[in-house]
Amino acid sequence: MTAQWNTDESRHFVVFFRSADARSVTAVAAKAEGYYAAISRDLGLRARRLRGQRHERITIYLFDTRDQFQANTGEPAWADASSIQRLRVIYSFAGAKEFLVQALPHEIAHVLLKEAVGFDNRAVPAWFEEGFSSLYEEKDAASAAAAVGTSIADGSYLALDRLSGLDIRGSNDAALLGRFYAQSSSIVRYLKAIDGGRKFRRLIRNMRSAESFERALTAAYGFKGIEELEEHWKEYLNR
Repeated sequence: MTAQWNTDESRHFVVFFRSADARSVTAVAAKAEGYYAAISRDLGLRARRLRGQRHERITIYLFDTRDQFQANTGEPAWADASSIQRLRVIYSFAGAKEFLVQALPHEIAHVLLKEAVGFDNRAVPAWFEEGFSSLYEEKDAASAAAAVGTSIADGSYLALDRLSGLDIRGSNDAALLGRFYAQSSSIVRYLKAIDGGRKFRRLIRNMRSAESFERALTAAYGFKGIEELEEHWKEYLNR
C-alpha cells in the first residue's frame, strides 16, 4: 500500500511528504520562505497576502526516493528536482543532495519569475530564466565566475546570440551545460548589479508586455540589442 501524504505548512508553502523526517521537512519550509522573500524582492513582486487557502501557495512534493521522483515526473537520472511553474508545484525527494541550498531556490526562482512575467510569456529566453534561477543557489560563485572569465579571455565563451538559440532540454553534455549555466547566471548577475537593481525590476515589468526580450532590454537599459549587452558584460567582467 502506498503511504499517505503528510503535510507541513508555512506562509507561502505547503510541503507534502511521506516518510521523511518531520524536522527536516520543517527546515525545508523555513528555508523556502527565506528564498521566497529574497527572490520576490529582486523581482519587484509585492508580498502576497494569502488568505490561508492552499491553492495560493507553492506546493512542494518530497517523494521518499529518487526512483519514485523519476517515475512520477519523468525527469532524467541526474535531476534532483523539477517544477511545473503554472501550477506552482515543485517536486523532489527526501535526501536529494544539496536540495535545500541548490535545487530548492532554483525551482522557487523559476516559479516566481514566471509569475512576474506571465506563465505563457515567450519573450523570456532560456538563458535568462536559467541564469536568474541559478543566482539563488548557494554554491561557489567565485569558481564559476573565474571559469567564465577564462572562457572570455581565451575566446571559448558562448556568444550571446548562440546562447539565445541553445535548447538544453534533455542535454547530457556536461561541459556544455556547465558553460551555459555559468555564463547565463553571470550575465543576469551583471544586469541585476546595474543601478542597484532598479533597471532589472524595470526589465521584469517590461517583459510582461513586450513582444521580445530585446525590446524589453532596450527600454530598461538602453542597450541597442543583445550584442551591446554582451560587450558591456565582458567589459564589466574585465574590470
